[in-house]
Order: sequence, then structure tokens, then C-alpha cells
Amino acid sequence: MKVKYDEEELELTPRFYDALVEAMCAECEMMAKAKSHNADCWTWGRCEISDLAASNGIAFYFGGEEDQPDDGLGDFAVKKKKGKGND
Repeated sequence: MKVKYDEEELELTPRFYDALVEAMCAECEMMAKAKSHNADCWTWGRCEISDLAASNGIAFYFGGEEDQPDDGLGDFAVKKKKGKGND
């Protein structure tokens, strides 16, 4: 997957991708344990990359089964944010 860094595109390494997925899995596990009364709200995660050079260039989104995106990516995935030069 190619991602933006300033005005360049670079290939996201498998190790970096896996680290982002692991961070999402770990957060869901931690929050489900800490907030056991609403553990079902932590069943999936998405990471959107817009620009790795920006302080807010990586965004995480989480939720429960009822609001999981129907994007065919499974429970945890990293994707390139669409728009603003990221198409």
C-alpha cells in the first residue's frame, strides 16, 4: 500500500502495517477489559492514513458490531484516507 509523506508516496512496510493492526487489537482488548459493561463496543478498528508527515496523519476509529463499516476489510484494517491528494 502506498501512503503519502509530504508530497511523496512511499510503500507502507508490512511491519508498520502489522504494528498498526496490533495497536488497534490491543486497544480493543484493553478497553473491553476496562469497560466490561460495554465490551461489545470494542469489536473492530480502522486506521486511516492521510499523511505520515502530519501530526494528525494517522487516525484510529473503533466501534461495535452494529456500526462496523461494510467495507469487506474484516475486524481490523489499515487503509489510505481518500481525498486531499490521497486518491
